[in-house]
Amino acid sequence: MQKSSVQDSNDNPKEESNGAEQLNEEELSNRDTFFDAEIGDLVKSKFRIIKKLGQGQFSNVWLCRDILKSKYIAMKVIRSKSYYSGHHEINMFKKIHSTDPSDQRCERLLKLSESFIVPNKVEGVHVCMVFQTIGYDLCSFIQERYSKGAPLFKVKSIIRQILEGVDYLHSKCGIIHTDLKPENILICLGDDDIRRIVDFANMQEIRPESGEDQINESNAGNENASGPSAIAGDMQTTTKSKSGSPVDCTLRLDIFSGGEINIKITDFGTSCTTSGILTSQIQTRPYRSPEILIGADYGPPVDIWSIACIAYELATGYILFCPRSIDGASKDEIHIGLMVQLLGNIPKRIQDTGKLSPKYFLESGDLINVDTSRRCNLYQRLVKVNKWAPMLAYPFADFMLRMLEYDPRRRPTASQCLQDRWLKK
Repeated sequence: MQKSSVQDSNDNPKEESNGAEQLNEEELSNRDTFFDAEIGDLVKSKFRIIKKLGQGQFSNVWLCRDILKSKYIAMKVIRSKSYYSGHHEINMFKKIHSTDPSDQRCERLLKLSESFIVPNKVEGVHVCMVFQTIGYDLCSFIQERYSKGAPLFKVKSIIRQILEGVDYLHSKCGIIHTDLKPENILICLGDDDIRRIVDFANMQEIRPESGEDQINESNAGNENASGPSAIAGDMQTTTKSKSGSPVDCTLRLDIFSGGEINIKITDFGTSCTTSGILTSQIQTRPYRSPEILIGADYGPPVDIWSIACIAYELATGYILFCPRSIDGASKDEIHIGLMVQLLGNIPKRIQDTGKLSPKYFLESGDLINVDTSRRCNLYQRLVKVNKWAPMLAYPFADFMLRMLEYDPRRRPTASQCLQDRWLKK
């Protein structure tokens, strides 16, 4: 039987494949379960709706003005049929920020300001979460400012902050994030930047029709994605000009070109405690760890794998693992094949821990349906494909390879990653 060949995922730029999963028929037929509001509506007698920031699979997000405190906020409204998942996320937020508020690492995690319930116009109720307005997500940062990779000093700063937040989650809270990705890393903005964004939104509202519709794009997410990004929303809204380029691109580039970058981690809708794992269906496709793909038990190390994938994407502008469907092999098989091409064969002892492994592997340990003979290790990819200088590629590859360890028990903790020579240099 002829095996399917996999394409090097580095051939696929970020804009061509962002890992987004399509909404299924059930989701499309349940649009009436989303919060329905009009611009100018007043929610809970104090939040004036200014603009819909976007809509995802489980929620929509609105830019609002708190008329009592005279400040802007982002309000995430969970669809009525996801009531319990909304409460789960609220409980995660409360646990995170009540465990040790004095710990500075806690500042790397988005904080919930308040939550409440509003009725649905058809049936049921909506769980609402209020957040400070933050800014654009890391995905926008990569696509619009550093499509070929950010300067390494910025990469180090951002990854260091992500690791600090995850270290707090793991070591202090006993929480696994389970869905770390650029869309769930938000860039903090100053008050002036927020005012400029709001002014721009208001300008767009009164701009005459140009014949182009506003496009709501769900960012790279998985079937479980429900967290906020893009001004604390889980979707980014871009208004395109006749030429097809975002008319707010200049504004974003100006914001992204600032000096020091501070981030906050968001989206705890699928997070779980280490003692209360909820489901095996976790992680957005490009950031999914091998233990999830083979159906093995998992823990905090899944987050470390995802951070390595984010680091590569930040540094190069490319997704590390971007499997495409190929006849004769499932996307999971292709995904595993890409890992093997880059990192070598998955040890048999690791394969044997996964209940799904018999679907993918022969007794010899080779993949059943995927040809992985075309090998290119991480250092080679950085030098030959991404055109990095060897002196830069070696230490970065070494940093990443520690986090891309197949055996989750040997993968470093977030605290250990923070001590890495590349990150501290």
